[in-house]
Parts: sequence; structure tokens; C-alpha cells
Amino acid sequence: MKKVAKKGWCITAAVMAVSVIVCIFCFVRWERKSSDLSFQFEETTYTYEDEYYDVDKLVYLQMVGSRDKEKERKINQLLEDDRKKVMEMEPPDLYPDDGWEYRFHVGTHRCDVEYADEKFISISYDGYAQYFSPGKGFDSSMMATTIDCEEMKVLELKDVVSDLDGLCQMLMEDRFKHITAWDGEPDLDFYKVSTTYSREGAERDLLETLNGNDREIEWYIKERKMSFSERWSAFWGDEVDKALAGKDFVIVILKDNYNEYAIDMRQIRELLKEDFVKSML
Repeated sequence: MKKVAKKGWCITAAVMAVSVIVCIFCFVRWERKSSDLSFQFEETTYTYEDEYYDVDKLVYLQMVGSRDKEKERKINQLLEDDRKKVMEMEPPDLYPDDGWEYRFHVGTHRCDVEYADEKFISISYDGYAQYFSPGKGFDSSMMATTIDCEEMKVLELKDVVSDLDGLCQMLMEDRFKHITAWDGEPDLDFYKVSTTYSREGAERDLLETLNGNDREIEWYIKERKMSFSERWSAFWGDEVDKALAGKDFVIVILKDNYNEYAIDMRQIRELLKEDFVKSML
């Protein structure tokens, strides 16, 4: 009887060991699958000058190394066209009569690949795009480009969020974290949405901003480094948890320079459009 019990315990232990090994193997494969890319990015710099514009250094990224050259060409055209939208502002018909020649200046301080896989690409740009006034420097401005690589389109906020009212409420409740490091301090109370939009009727203004164009609001997907426990927890979640794990949803409010607010995409999955979530699986 003891031999039978011992044999049964050995079989149970062996099954448990094999199960752990299989789980670890699947986990490692999931990790590798999420990090493999068949392409890279390189910077392209555009300059231009005429009687109205000084494009000092307009930087945008271009995909290189993809096996699908036609797809690469289409994505690169989307990246270029979206970046150059900062030049679409019409020069003013009238300048102040002060003897100063006002010109529209465009430049880039930095650009970052915030997220990239075979389905989506998110890139952020920090720089300036404004008229230069005497005695005044350039204010920082930001734009972002998120591309659906399968649908071949640039995604706006309204393309991915089904409930802008719910998004507005979460922003007003400061459930998004401020991540723009002005003066090296990314999370000061001064920059909280509830502080910026504290006056009466301000929530309505924020909702109008969320419904506005890309001169008022931007968004992007940001890859976030997860701890082992976060990765292990996501691995045991459903398919949506796996797809959204390690990704932050970032809102950029283009008001008084700009400010970025981020949240784990899993926390707003109910606010996202179903087809967008499915496309991330």
C-alpha cells in the first residue's frame, strides 16, 4: 500500500513539474512574441523656407527593414503626411503694424517611438510650431501619430474611444497620471486635470477638447516596462488582458504648452471601441 501511495505521489509531482515547465515555456514564447519586430525606424529631416515659413528642422520617422516593401511605403507616407500637418496653419492676413516681419517657425526637439508592433505604431514629437514674436521665445508643442498598420490609417481619438464622456470623467477624477516632466517633476498637483479644469463649467470645456481636432488633443500608445509579477498576472488573464498588458493610453492636452496623462489600457478597456480592442489581439 505504501508503494502504491508513493508511486501516486511521484506521478502527481511529475505532472505538476511538467505543467510548470509548459507554463514557463508558453510564458517565454508570449514574451518573445510581444518583443519581436521585423523593422526599425530612422529619422528624416525636412527643411523649407518661403516668405511666410521657416521650417528649421521638421523631423519625422520612417520605417526601414520591413519584408513587405509596399506596406512599408504606405506607412511611411502616412507618417510623413501626418507630421507635416503642422505646416497647414494658414499665415495671418494681417500682421501687427510694428515694423516687424512675423514668420511661422517649425522645429523639432525630439521624437520617440512610444510603441511599435506589426499592428500599431505610435510616435510622439516634441518641438515648436508658431509665429515668432519680438522678445518672445518658442513655446513647446507636441504632436503624436498612431497608425493602424492593417487598416493603413492614422487613428484619431474618436476612432478608438467609444465613450468620451466616461473618458472625460476619469480625467477629471485624476485617474490618469501626469507624465510630462516639466522641471523634472512629472506629477505635481499643479498639473492635475482637476486643477487645470477646476472652474465652473470646465468639465464641459474638457469634453469639447476631447471631441476637438489634433490641434487641441492628441493621444498615443506608450509601451510600459512591467515587473515580472505584472507580466505573470497578465499571462493568466484573458486574451484582452494579454493584448493590453504593458501598454499605457496617453492623452495629450495641447493647452498652455502641453501635458500628457497616462493610464494602463486595461483600466479603460470598457471605454475603448470593440473593433479597436479586437485588432490588438
